[in-house]
Amino acid sequence: FVAAAGNGDENGNGLDLDTTPEFPAALGLPNQLTIAASTPQDVLASFSNSSYHYVHLAAPGVGILSTVPGGTMYMDGTSMATPFVSGAAALLWSDRPAATVAQIRQALMDSVDAGSLRVASQGRLNVQKALARIRQLVP
Repeated sequence: FVAAAGNGDENGNGLDLDTTPEFPAALGLPNQLTIAASTPQDVLASFSNSSYHYVHLAAPGVGILSTVPGGTMYMDGTSMATPFVSGAAALLWSDRPAATVAQIRQALMDSVDAGSLRVASQGRLNVQKALARIRQLVP
């Protein structure tokens, strides 16, 4: 279950889900990954909700080309970041179909590009590292 962390308050300021939980981001399920949005500079987007407990990792969520009725446009949000992690999980499972949910989650969390992001892993998704990590966990 991959959930968007959410895009903060009405002023565009990210919320701390540890003190202001929003759902489904803060459900805290063992099979859940909650995703924050990072910028091209690998910092947390100012609008992205965050948490060291409920939000697990970040993924690109600023200036993402997306389809819209009638064409495309660049969009920002944790809803833009979340599909990167869903796709990464699908890629890992396609490579290791016997992997468990826990192993996929661990591979994604263990393989982030570490930074000082306010998320449990403190980093941003790195698909290449995640693929290498799942291959270690599930030979």
